Amino acid sequence: MVNNKLSDKIDLETFTDKAYKFRKEIINTLVTDKSPKDAAKIILHLIPSESFSLGVSFEIEKLVGQNRRSEIEPIKYRTTTGQKFYAKYNFKGFRVDDGMDYVQLYRNGIIETVMNTYSPGEKRIYYQNFENPLLEYIPQYLVALEKMKVKTPIFLFVTLAGIKDYKLVASEDTDSSDTTDSNILYFPASSIENYNEGKGIKKILIPIFKIFWNAFNLDRKDFKSPK
Repeated sequence: MVNNKLSDKIDLETFTDKAYKFRKEIINTLVTDKSPKDAAKIILHLIPSESFSLGVSFEIEKLVGQNRRSEIEPIKYRTTTGQKFYAKYNFKGFRVDDGMDYVQLYRNGIIETVMNTYSPGEKRIYYQNFENPLLEYIPQYLVALEKMKVKTPIFLFVTLAGIKDYKLVASEDTDSSDTTDSNILYFPASSIENYNEGKGIKKILIPIFKIFWNAFNLDRKDFKSPK
């Protein structure tokens, strides 16, 4: 749930209505696209509080270097050393797409990134493939937004789509006995009130991680691997 103490800075009700509507429209598009069959998607949105204000537009070019080298890249669970990512401008802003995953930077400051957790022939999601990319990439995206001089607060939305009938791999020898009963998991929104919070993003993400485990009838604290 969005932090109510931010209501003095923005019209909270209007913002949340627009943010949730935007999120749902994107998700509905993604779950009907031509991504790999049986690939569950981790979808992350970082939505600045001023994104839906009339006339808001940021200098997205600040994140595009020589030869269109992008300073942001799609969220991934397996980093390729030395891999370069290039921006392709579009009406919305610019997009970086590696053929499997992508990140879209909107002119109004919204960052949208999608990662396919594709395991051929399996309907299993490893907890590391959910938790680690969020821990690694969100601070990087916040650095990018700060460089663009985007004001805080920034709201974080995590969604899992295409997840129905998946099992959670909790450890090397443990899968969840239960599968998810929903195809889309909309995790509650979280607020990032200043850029320093990016250094301690784990504290903000822990409630999301707990809900993720609970969705498979597991308790995160029962396993030693997640710290």
